Amino acid sequence: MRKLIDLNGDRYPHTLKPTLSENYICTLEHETVKQYNENAIASELTSVGFNFKAQVYLLKTLQHVSVFGNSNSTIVLGSVSGILRVDSCERTAVIATAKCIIVSNCHDCTIYLSTNSYPIILDDCRNVKIAPFNTAYSELALHMNEAGVYKRLNLFTDVVQLGAGECFELLSAEKFSYYTIPFVEKCVSACPLPGTYAVCLERRMKNMALVMSKIRKHRDDELVCEKLKIFLNERFQEWMKARDHSYYHLDLSDITEIEL
Repeated sequence: MRKLIDLNGDRYPHTLKPTLSENYICTLEHETVKQYNENAIASELTSVGFNFKAQVYLLKTLQHVSVFGNSNSTIVLGSVSGILRVDSCERTAVIATAKCIIVSNCHDCTIYLSTNSYPIILDDCRNVKIAPFNTAYSELALHMNEAGVYKRLNLFTDVVQLGAGECFELLSAEKFSYYTIPFVEKCVSACPLPGTYAVCLERRMKNMALVMSKIRKHRDDELVCEKLKIFLNERFQEWMKARDHSYYHLDLSDITEIEL
Protein backbone atom coordinates (compact mmCIF):
# COMPACT_ATOMS: atom_id res chain seq x y z
CA MET A 1 0.00 0.00 0.00
CA ARG A 2 1.36 3.41 -0.92
CA LYS A 3 1.72 6.21 1.59
CA LEU A 4 1.00 9.81 0.55
CA ILE A 5 2.40 12.69 2.59
CA ASP A 6 1.24 16.25 1.88
CA LEU A 7 0.32 15.50 -1.71
CA ASN A 8 -1.60 18.51 -2.94
CA GLY A 9 -4.29 17.36 -5.37
CA ASP A 10 -3.72 18.12 -9.06
CA ARG A 11 -1.00 20.70 -8.45
CA TYR A 12 1.67 18.55 -10.10
CA PRO A 13 1.72 16.86 -13.54
CA HIS A 14 0.09 13.44 -13.73
CA THR A 15 3.37 11.90 -14.87
CA LEU A 16 4.90 12.70 -11.47
CA LYS A 17 2.10 11.34 -9.34
CA PRO A 18 2.78 8.16 -7.35
CA THR A 19 1.69 4.75 -8.53
CA LEU A 20 0.28 1.97 -6.37
CA SER A 21 3.74 0.45 -5.84
CA GLU A 22 5.36 3.72 -4.82
CA ASN A 23 5.85 5.87 -1.75
CA TYR A 24 5.64 9.59 -2.32
CA ILE A 25 6.98 12.15 0.13
CA CYS A 26 6.34 15.82 -0.48
CA THR A 27 6.65 18.72 1.95
CA LEU A 28 5.23 22.07 0.92
CA GLU A 29 5.76 24.18 4.02
CA HIS A 30 8.45 26.88 4.21
CA GLU A 31 11.50 25.85 6.26
CA THR A 32 10.19 22.39 7.12
CA VAL A 33 11.92 19.59 8.96
CA LYS A 34 10.45 16.17 8.28
CA GLN A 35 11.41 12.78 9.69
CA TYR A 36 10.05 9.60 8.11
CA ASN A 37 11.26 6.40 9.70
CA GLU A 38 8.03 4.47 10.12
CA ASN A 39 7.83 0.80 9.12
CA ALA A 40 5.28 1.81 6.50
CA ILE A 41 8.08 3.09 4.25
CA ALA A 42 8.98 -0.25 2.73
CA SER A 43 7.62 -0.24 -0.83
CA GLU A 44 9.66 -0.85 -3.99
CA LEU A 45 10.06 2.84 -4.88
CA THR A 46 10.22 5.79 -2.51
CA SER A 47 9.94 9.23 -4.13
CA VAL A 48 11.05 12.43 -2.39
CA GLY A 49 9.92 15.41 -4.40
CA PHE A 50 9.08 19.12 -4.56
CA ASN A 51 10.66 20.13 -1.24
CA PHE A 52 11.69 23.77 -0.75
CA LYS A 53 13.93 24.88 2.12
CA ALA A 54 13.29 21.59 3.88
CA GLN A 55 15.25 18.92 5.71
CA VAL A 56 13.95 15.41 5.02
CA TYR A 57 15.19 12.33 6.89
CA LEU A 58 14.45 8.73 5.83
CA LEU A 59 16.69 6.71 8.14
CA LYS A 60 15.74 3.25 6.88
CA THR A 61 16.66 0.50 4.48
CA LEU A 62 15.11 1.47 1.15
CA GLN A 63 14.85 -0.48 -2.10
CA HIS A 64 14.80 2.21 -4.81
CA VAL A 65 14.63 5.97 -4.25
CA SER A 66 13.80 8.85 -6.59
CA VAL A 67 14.79 12.32 -5.36
CA PHE A 68 13.39 14.91 -7.75
CA GLY A 69 12.31 18.54 -8.04
CA ASN A 70 13.80 19.63 -4.70
CA SER A 71 15.43 23.02 -4.14
CA ASN A 72 17.33 24.62 -1.25
CA SER A 73 16.90 21.42 0.77
CA THR A 74 18.80 18.65 2.51
CA ILE A 75 17.73 15.03 1.93
CA VAL A 76 19.21 12.41 4.28
CA LEU A 77 18.60 8.77 3.40
CA GLY A 78 19.45 5.54 5.17
CA SER A 79 20.73 2.81 2.84
CA VAL A 80 19.42 2.11 -0.68
CA SER A 81 19.69 -1.50 -1.81
CA GLY A 82 18.91 -0.68 -5.45
CA ILE A 83 19.08 2.52 -7.49
CA LEU A 84 19.13 6.06 -6.09
CA ARG A 85 18.06 8.53 -8.79
CA VAL A 86 18.59 12.26 -8.17
CA ASP A 87 16.88 14.35 -10.83
CA SER A 88 15.95 18.01 -11.46
CA CYS A 89 17.20 19.33 -8.10
CA GLU A 90 18.74 22.74 -7.41
CA ARG A 91 20.90 23.92 -4.49
CA THR A 92 20.18 20.70 -2.63
CA ALA A 93 22.36 18.34 -0.59
CA VAL A 94 21.68 14.60 -0.78
CA ILE A 95 23.32 12.36 1.85
CA ALA A 96 23.03 8.62 1.26
CA THR A 97 24.58 5.18 1.10
CA ALA A 98 23.51 3.25 -1.98
CA LYS A 99 24.48 0.39 -4.25
CA CYS A 100 23.98 2.56 -7.32
CA ILE A 101 23.33 6.26 -8.01
CA ILE A 102 22.37 8.23 -11.12
CA VAL A 103 22.34 12.05 -11.12
CA SER A 104 20.65 14.00 -13.92
CA ASN A 105 19.50 17.56 -14.65
CA CYS A 106 20.77 18.88 -11.29
CA HIS A 107 22.29 22.31 -10.69
CA ASP A 108 24.44 23.51 -7.77
CA CYS A 109 23.92 20.32 -5.75
CA THR A 110 26.24 18.35 -3.48
CA ILE A 111 25.98 14.56 -3.15
CA TYR A 112 27.54 13.07 0.00
CA LEU A 113 27.85 9.42 -0.87
CA SER A 114 29.00 5.95 0.02
CA THR A 115 28.44 3.60 -2.91
CA ASN A 116 29.71 0.24 -4.13
CA SER A 117 29.40 1.11 -7.82
CA TYR A 118 30.56 3.94 -10.08
CA PRO A 119 28.30 7.02 -9.71
CA ILE A 120 26.72 8.00 -13.04
CA ILE A 121 26.26 11.68 -13.89
CA LEU A 122 24.51 12.81 -17.05
CA ASP A 123 25.80 15.84 -18.95
CA ASP A 124 22.66 17.91 -18.35
CA CYS A 125 23.99 18.63 -14.83
CA ARG A 126 25.83 21.80 -13.82
CA ASN A 127 28.10 22.48 -10.84
CA VAL A 128 27.42 19.18 -9.08
CA LYS A 129 29.86 18.28 -6.32
CA ILE A 130 30.54 14.73 -5.14
CA ALA A 131 31.85 14.03 -1.63
CA PRO A 132 32.15 11.10 0.78
CA PHE A 133 29.28 10.22 3.12
CA ASN A 134 29.27 12.68 6.02
CA THR A 135 26.81 11.72 8.76
CA ALA A 136 25.97 9.00 11.27
CA TYR A 137 23.13 7.44 13.22
CA SER A 138 23.05 4.36 15.43
CA GLU A 139 21.28 1.99 13.00
CA LEU A 140 23.24 2.91 9.87
CA ALA A 141 25.48 -0.17 9.96
CA LEU A 142 22.40 -2.41 10.30
CA HIS A 143 20.64 -0.68 7.41
CA MET A 144 23.72 -0.95 5.19
CA ASN A 145 23.96 -4.65 5.99
CA GLU A 146 20.28 -5.14 5.14
CA ALA A 147 20.75 -3.26 1.86
CA GLY A 148 23.90 -5.15 0.96
CA VAL A 149 26.02 -1.97 0.82
CA TYR A 150 29.60 -2.73 1.88
CA LYS A 151 30.76 0.10 4.15
CA ARG A 152 34.48 -0.18 3.38
CA LEU A 153 34.09 0.06 -0.40
CA ASN A 154 33.24 3.63 -1.37
CA LEU A 155 33.66 4.40 -5.09
CA PHE A 156 32.45 8.00 -4.85
CA THR A 157 35.56 9.27 -6.67
CA ASP A 158 35.11 6.94 -9.69
CA VAL A 159 32.40 8.99 -11.37
CA VAL A 160 31.21 8.02 -14.83
CA GLN A 161 30.05 11.03 -16.84
CA LEU A 162 27.86 10.31 -19.86
CA GLY A 163 28.43 13.08 -22.37
CA ALA A 164 30.85 15.94 -22.96
CA GLY A 165 31.62 18.96 -20.80
CA GLU A 166 32.55 19.46 -17.16
CA CYS A 167 29.35 19.09 -15.15
CA PHE A 168 30.75 17.86 -11.81
CA GLU A 169 33.75 17.98 -9.53
CA LEU A 170 34.90 16.28 -6.35
CA LEU A 171 34.41 18.41 -3.25
CA SER A 172 37.82 19.28 -1.84
CA ALA A 173 38.73 18.01 1.61
CA GLU A 174 39.16 21.60 2.82
CA LYS A 175 35.48 22.33 2.09
CA PHE A 176 34.18 19.02 3.45
CA SER A 177 32.08 19.24 6.62
CA TYR A 178 30.27 16.77 8.86
CA TYR A 179 26.45 16.82 8.99
CA THR A 180 24.81 16.21 12.36
CA ILE A 181 21.28 14.81 12.34
CA PRO A 182 19.53 16.91 14.98
CA PHE A 183 17.35 14.27 16.65
CA VAL A 184 19.81 11.35 16.98
CA GLU A 185 22.44 10.63 19.59
CA LYS A 186 26.06 11.30 18.70
CA CYS A 187 27.84 8.20 17.37
CA VAL A 188 30.71 7.13 15.13
CA SER A 189 29.89 6.84 11.43
CA ALA A 190 29.73 3.33 9.97
CA CYS A 191 31.43 4.70 6.83
CA PRO A 192 35.14 5.47 7.28
CA LEU A 193 36.35 8.69 5.66
CA PRO A 194 39.17 8.71 3.08
CA GLY A 195 42.48 9.78 4.63
CA THR A 196 42.65 13.38 3.38
CA TYR A 197 39.05 14.11 4.36
CA ALA A 198 39.54 12.56 7.81
CA VAL A 199 42.68 14.64 8.46
CA CYS A 200 41.02 17.91 7.40
CA LEU A 201 37.92 17.18 9.48
CA GLU A 202 40.01 16.35 12.56
CA ARG A 203 41.96 19.58 12.16
CA ARG A 204 38.74 21.56 11.87
CA MET A 205 37.35 19.93 15.02
CA LYS A 206 40.51 20.82 16.95
CA ASN A 207 40.23 24.42 15.80
CA MET A 208 36.62 24.50 16.93
CA ALA A 209 37.59 23.13 20.36
CA LEU A 210 40.20 25.90 20.64
CA VAL A 211 37.63 28.58 19.77
CA MET A 212 35.18 27.20 22.33
CA SER A 213 37.93 27.22 24.96
CA LYS A 214 38.64 30.90 24.27
CA ILE A 215 34.95 31.73 24.45
CA ARG A 216 34.65 30.11 27.88
CA LYS A 217 37.81 31.87 29.07
CA HIS A 218 36.58 35.37 28.12
CA ARG A 219 32.83 34.97 28.58
CA ASP A 220 32.76 37.60 31.36
CA ASP A 221 34.58 40.23 29.28
CA GLU A 222 31.86 42.11 27.36
CA LEU A 223 34.26 43.85 24.97
CA VAL A 224 35.99 40.61 23.99
CA CYS A 225 32.63 38.84 23.64
CA GLU A 226 31.33 41.56 21.32
CA LYS A 227 34.43 41.39 19.11
CA LEU A 228 34.19 37.62 19.06
CA LYS A 229 30.51 37.78 18.14
CA ILE A 230 31.24 40.04 15.15
CA PHE A 231 34.17 37.86 14.07
CA LEU A 232 32.19 34.62 14.24
CA ASN A 233 29.23 36.16 12.42
CA GLU A 234 31.44 37.35 9.56
CA ARG A 235 33.28 34.04 9.28
CA PHE A 236 30.03 32.08 9.41
CA GLN A 237 28.54 34.08 6.54
CA GLU A 238 31.77 33.64 4.56
CA TRP A 239 31.50 29.89 5.20
CA MET A 240 27.88 29.85 3.99
CA LYS A 241 28.75 31.66 0.76
CA ALA A 242 31.79 29.47 0.10
CA ARG A 243 29.63 26.35 0.29
CA ASP A 244 26.96 27.62 -2.10
CA HIS A 245 24.43 28.30 0.70
CA SER A 246 23.82 31.82 -0.61
CA TYR A 247 20.06 31.52 -0.08
CA TYR A 248 20.58 31.06 3.67
CA HIS A 249 23.17 33.84 3.66
CA LEU A 250 20.61 36.27 2.27
CA ASP A 251 18.15 35.28 5.01
CA LEU A 252 20.81 35.91 7.66
CA SER A 253 21.62 39.30 6.13
CA ASP A 254 17.96 40.30 6.35
CA ILE A 255 17.84 39.28 10.02
CA THR A 256 21.02 41.25 10.78
CA GLU A 257 19.62 44.38 9.16
CA ILE A 258 16.41 44.07 11.17
CA GLU A 259 18.36 43.70 14.43
CA LEU A 260 20.48 46.74 13.64
